[in-house]
Amino acid sequence: MIMKVTPVNGDEYTVEVRLGDRLRAERMMMAKGYGNPTQGPSTWLALATHGASMREGKAIEPDFEDWADGLDDLIQIDGESQDEEEVKSFPPAPSTEL
Repeated sequence: MIMKVTPVNGDEYTVEVRLGDRLRAERMMMAKGYGNPTQGPSTWLALATHGASMREGKAIEPDFEDWADGLDDLIQIDGESQDEEEVKSFPPAPSTEL
């Protein structure tokens, strides 16, 4: 999954969140007492993205709490290349019409 990170101060960037980043985020949530990904999906996504940012050398702040406090936005994007960024949207609600 590709995430676009927009810090309050600094340039936005994209990172590829891999399986290892997601697994590490789950372990960190439990270790820090944040619950599990179902209880805190935004926290899980931010932890996974921070891990990817650190792995790719793009995180401005190595401490997760400080990094998260400095975010303006965090968006999952689709596209094979960063030039074709398209915001992933939810499918429409099912119709109740017969």
